[in-house]
Amino acid sequence: VFANRVEVGTFEQRQPLDGIDHVSIRGDLVKLRLFHYGGRIFPNPYMAVAELKPGKRLDISALPTGEQFVVVLVDTDLISGPLEFTSGSFLA
Repeated sequence: VFANRVEVGTFEQRQPLDGIDHVSIRGDLVKLRLFHYGGRIFPNPYMAVAELKPGKRLDISALPTGEQFVVVLVDTDLISGPLEFTSGSFLA
């Protein structure tokens, strides 16, 4: 996991990535500038089906305005996160 172009941690998944069917991004953000997955840049807000699998990369670029923002990977029946970026550190 990278934040501000610096590796800040490793996210150990609790379930297979192909079970993820939603990505939620919330928090103190001025603007979500980029949601990039698997070679394509998607419009914002991004509403589509994408297979998140090992070896794939998910890029999210946003301008934070407050102390935190949260990225949550969601399975239909199970929340698999959250991944939380707070005040310059990354929590999983």
